[in-house]
Amino acid sequence: MSFRIQFADGILPESCRNAQYDGQDDRDEHHGPRGGEGSRAGRGNQEAHVRFRRPHPARRPRHAVVAQRGSERQAPHRSQVGCRRDQAKDLQEKYGVQVEFIQADLSNDQDISKIEDVLKNDADIEILVNNAGIALNGNFLTQDRNEIEKLLTLNMTAVVRLSHAMSQSLIRKGKGAIINLGSVLGLAPEFGSTIYGASKSFIQFFSQGLHLELKDHGVYVQAVLPSATKTEIWERSGIDLSQVPPLMDVNDLVDAALIGFYRKETITIPVLKDENQWNNFEKSRITLLPNFSSADVAQRYKN
Repeated sequence: MSFRIQFADGILPESCRNAQYDGQDDRDEHHGPRGGEGSRAGRGNQEAHVRFRRPHPARRPRHAVVAQRGSERQAPHRSQVGCRRDQAKDLQEKYGVQVEFIQADLSNDQDISKIEDVLKNDADIEILVNNAGIALNGNFLTQDRNEIEKLLTLNMTAVVRLSHAMSQSLIRKGKGAIINLGSVLGLAPEFGSTIYGASKSFIQFFSQGLHLELKDHGVYVQAVLPSATKTEIWERSGIDLSQVPPLMDVNDLVDAALIGFYRKETITIPVLKDENQWNNFEKSRITLLPNFSSADVAQRYKN
């Protein structure tokens, strides 16, 4: 059976020792099959640890694309490129899958266009995982304007452009999925990270809106909102791990995201213990909507 995985990412020093494809068809007695594509959803300026489980045969897509992250500030080292290619070869030989590695900096316009072309022209692609992203240390007033612009391009613009290219193909086929990696910080301005959090709030809104537009065409859109996860983002951001709360294990994060995927959740928040809290949040939001079509000013704003 043909199953093709395609990586489109920057070159990452740690990536080669972190990515794996375990080839399992795990089952959970409460949630059923847990196979499928997933990305080790690290966030920010970090490696997004990627693991793929072998899906249930009836659900297995032929081709998935994982957009991981932008490039480092310095040019990628040749050994890093070789490591990715060796990794792709190893996955192909061990598990009988086809893996392609495309070197691209998704904060660069030309490289985004390169991946757009792949998504538009390869009819076999059925899943896009937008897992690219960077974070910035410091606060809004201390962050560099050029670095902010790069973050916005990578965390938002690239996601929109790749999703747009992918959506047109999926609509023609009447099936497929787009998975976007957001963050709980997009729901919590109180936690700081104003620019990063705002970019992830955009991902949440974008995913929900895209879901409404594409669901009638047979296309599923999921947004996964991780909390603090144990990945290289902390080292690269210069943050003292002793000063942060406990971090979620990246394996647990992906398993939760996969369960959410097969439950067809629009929003998956692995750390949220009581899903009724999110359901009630959404119900409260929906109750606001009738007010938005009114032409009358609220009484409290009248003289």
